[in-house]
Parts: sequence; structure tokens; C-alpha cells
Amino acid sequence: MRVYDNGVSRQAEKTTSPPVEMENRPGISRTFFWATAQVLLFGLAFPPFSFWPAVLFCLYPLTVLSDPKKKYRYAGFITWFMNTLLFLFEHRWQIPVSALGYPFGAALMGMYPTINIYLLRFLRKKLPKWPVALLLPMTWAAVEVLRGEYLFYGYGFFLLGHPMINFPAFPQFASLLGTYAVSALTAMPAGALADLISEKHRLRRAGIIPGTITLLLIFSAVIYGEIAVRQGKNDKNARVIRMAAVQTNVPQDNKLNWTRELAAKDFVDAVKLTRLAAEADADGRKPDIICWPETMVPMPFGINDEAVRVQREFQVIDVQFYDKLTEEQLRTGIPFLVGAEAVEGLSFKRDEKDPRLLWPGFGKVFNSVFLIENGKVGEKRYDKIHLTPFGEILPYVDRFPVLNNAILRVAAGGMRFDLSPGKKDTTLQVSIADKGTFTIATPICFEATSDAVCRRLSYPDGKKNADILVNITNDGWFGPYRGGREQHLQAARFRCIELRLPMLRVANTGISAGIDSNGEIIAAGPANHEKTWDVDGVLTVDLQTDSRTTFFGRLGTVLNLVYPVCLLLLLLISFSRVIKDSTRDA
Repeated sequence: MRVYDNGVSRQAEKTTSPPVEMENRPGISRTFFWATAQVLLFGLAFPPFSFWPAVLFCLYPLTVLSDPKKKYRYAGFITWFMNTLLFLFEHRWQIPVSALGYPFGAALMGMYPTINIYLLRFLRKKLPKWPVALLLPMTWAAVEVLRGEYLFYGYGFFLLGHPMINFPAFPQFASLLGTYAVSALTAMPAGALADLISEKHRLRRAGIIPGTITLLLIFSAVIYGEIAVRQGKNDKNARVIRMAAVQTNVPQDNKLNWTRELAAKDFVDAVKLTRLAAEADADGRKPDIICWPETMVPMPFGINDEAVRVQREFQVIDVQFYDKLTEEQLRTGIPFLVGAEAVEGLSFKRDEKDPRLLWPGFGKVFNSVFLIENGKVGEKRYDKIHLTPFGEILPYVDRFPVLNNAILRVAAGGMRFDLSPGKKDTTLQVSIADKGTFTIATPICFEATSDAVCRRLSYPDGKKNADILVNITNDGWFGPYRGGREQHLQAARFRCIELRLPMLRVANTGISAGIDSNGEIIAAGPANHEKTWDVDGVLTVDLQTDSRTTFFGRLGTVLNLVYPVCLLLLLLISFSRVIKDSTRDA
């Protein structure tokens, strides 16, 4: 045996050396397990399943995968992959609309949970004593604000707090802090659970305080919500307006290929429904106003006065729809609120060879809402401010016309992208006998998912300036899928809470609904139908105004910036520690 100078053998040296610490990295199968659990819980919480309790813990798997001590293999990639599969399922209605954009959108949505894993892992590593019940809501809400309000012009679907609308008392504090605050509080239970459970699946004393604070905040939110709901229902200064929604059922493929014959048929059907809506009920009551869905007047050259004058001058046949609509309104004596196009700078040029052919020229085309009274279309109108990303405008690409047009030819599924965004925060006023004047804010379609747009219309300069929201929309985009329609309705209900305004939702193909200022659905779908969508009919509902103003309405969406700012501060604190550690080591 070889002996060292100190008399210790090589074998003895090996047996007395300290053991080498093995890297604690769970296998890929465990990563797939947790990523799959997150996707299943998240998907289960949203329509069409709508099992809302699942959303309270759907982020717990992300806290497991972001554990800096375990370093789950390929956690980011596998989480992205599984969430992309989820959104390929959730967004399958986009296939006939944009086959090329469909996988891109799903892949983009799949990135956000992955971003949260990396952010959370970094913060937990550098701030090990900070509770996950605080870090998780900050990272999730910050990323959600950026995704919902800014990136690609905003996509306000699938916010974490949305399913909690099915627990009516919980989200009422959105009137104070907005919907993203509801998402932040919804994320806290998953973070608190991560604080409570140790690596060996035992309870940790350090997690008791974050868990207790989480329970207290949820309890406080529910108590506040119960009080707020009662206040809204017992408002002594409230007025009631009776509104009728005409729910047409024109499939989206028909809308994209609306021939004059098909448009005429759909218009006649809408007029028949309007006459049904105008009839008095058993108590002799008629609606105070009748509303049509988005762009259901088949006049592509516009129904604004300027455009109609030009069309009459050139004897454009579409003017017949304008005349029939105004005649019908005069006959019923009830104001109409309709969705139609407005065209500024319209002109026509006769074909040199065949004078019967007209070549139109457009200045600007708007997706608009008009009020029709006394047999006339009012001069005042609302033009849609926030065009739907990938539905009416290609984010960022729209600034490059050549590239924009090239993409549209390949991937737009026959859609038009010629709309101009509106610039004015216009509301419409309707005077009802014995009830006074009602001011109506009319967000169009996708705008109901944007708290910024709805607040801009109803709380200009921080002062409440509307009595009712009327959201006209074409939900034919969702095709045969119920989930997308319910998601759209779910998001719209939060605008009622944030602004304390009731809403009439008027949707082609459904789901039309009356919603009170607490975000609760009063009625949904046409009367005398079991289904709420894929049917036509009339929904008549009494909406009660709400005299309350809200902190969120007064202060505005600046509250949403709290979360990105807090995340930035947390990252700065973490990076300062990285610099401090590197300096000390040097």
C-alpha cells in the first residue's frame, strides 16, 4: 500500500473526504406533470367549463416549477408547450378567420406563464425571505397588464380574475382598484400554498403569516362585495330604462361574403325582430329604446348624412336600407340604436365604358353607432376607438402598408382591414318621456374587454358622464363555439363593476344580455329560447341606473401601472443584490 509522507493512505483519504452534494433536479416527467396540472386547472376555470374554484390554485404548479432549489428540467419550454396546446384549443374559432395567425396567437399566449416562471424563479432566488404570496401576484398581474393593455394593442381575454365573476361578492372591489387587482388577489392563494408547503410536503411555520394575510384579504373583499351589491340594488336615486336587444343570427361566413341579396334578406329579418321588440308586453309596456348589433345595417358606403347624400346623388341602390330603417323607426316611435359604417370623403366615379358602373372612393371608414329618432339618423355618432387586434387591424404591421397588404392577402380570411380608429369620446343622449335624458356610452365589440376605453367613454376627466353602457358586437367570429362568447360576456361584466354602470349587450349570434351595475346578469338570450346563442330573437330587460361613482373611474387606469412598477422595483432590488454579491466575491 502506498503511504504518504504523513502516513495516511490514499484509500483512507478518500473515505474521510466530505460527500459531494448531488444536484437536485427532478426529471422531465415531473415537469410535465406540473405543467399539465397548471393547464388543466386554468382551462377548467374558464368557459365553457366555468369551474371557478379551480382558478384559485391553478398557479400553484408554476410555484413548484419556479422553485430555485429544484431547477425542474425544461420547465420553461414544457410550460410554454402545454399552454400553447391549451390556447390552440381555446382559440380554435380563429381557424376560419386567420389560419396562419391562429398558431402564432396560441404560441404567444403560451409564453406568458413561462415568463412568470422565469421571473418568479429569479425573484425567489434573490429574495428568499419574501413570501411567494406576494411575489406571485406581482409577477402575474404585471405580465397580465402588459398583455391585456399594451402588447399587440392589448388582449383582455383570459385574465386570471375573470372566472371569479361567478362568485359575485368577490370581484366587487374592482370598482376601487380595477380588474387586474382582482387577478392579483386571485393569485394569492396559490402563492400562500407554496409558502405553507415545504420541499418535503410538510407545513412550514413561515407560511402561516402569508396564508393568514391572504385569507384576511379575501374575507375583506367578500365583505366589501356583499355591502356593495346591496348598495347598488337599493339605490334610491336610480332610474329604470326598458331596453330591447335585437339578436340577429347571421353566421360570420355570411357576413364576410354579404351579397346584396343575402344582406337584403338579413335586413328584412332584423326589421321583423324589431317589430316584435316594439310590441307592448302583457302590462302594456313598450321598450324605451331598441338596439341592433354591430354593423347590421348593410350599407358599406355609410349611413352618415354626408355619405347618404353622395349615394342619393349617384342613385346607389343601398340607400333603400337607409329609407326602410328610418321609416320603421318613425312607425314604431321608439328610438333605435344601430351599428353601421360611417364613411367620410365618399365619392363615386362613373366607368367610361359603362356609365352604369360606379367606382367608389373612400376617405375614412369607421365602425360606428348611430341614434335614430324622429325618422332621422342623428348627426352625432360614436366611432370605434380601439380596433380589434388581428380582426380589424394588424398590430405594428399596419404602419407598413406594403407588408400589411401582403399579409392580408395570405392570412386574413377575407376580412377587411380598411377601418380608421375614432378619435372622440362621444356619448349619445336619449330623452324618454317621464324618465328624463339618459346618456349612453357605446363600446363596440372588443372594446368591452378594455377598461381604458370604457372608462374613457363614461368617465371623461374623471367625472361620471354616462348612465348606461350599450355594447353592440358581432360574436359570429366564434362560430360554433360557446366558450369564446361566454368569455367575451365575462369580460364585459367587469366593466359594469369598475364603472358602476348597467349594460345592455347586443350580440349578433349571441350572447345578448342585460347586466346590472354589480356585474350580475339579469337576463341573457332571446325570450322564449332555451339557448342563448346561435338563435335569433329579442331580449327585453329593465336596467337600473346607479348613482355611485367609483375610485377606479375617477383615478383611471393609472392604477393598472402599479403592478409593472412594483415588479420593476422587485427586479431592481434583486439586481442590486446580484451586484453586491459579485462585488463581495471579487
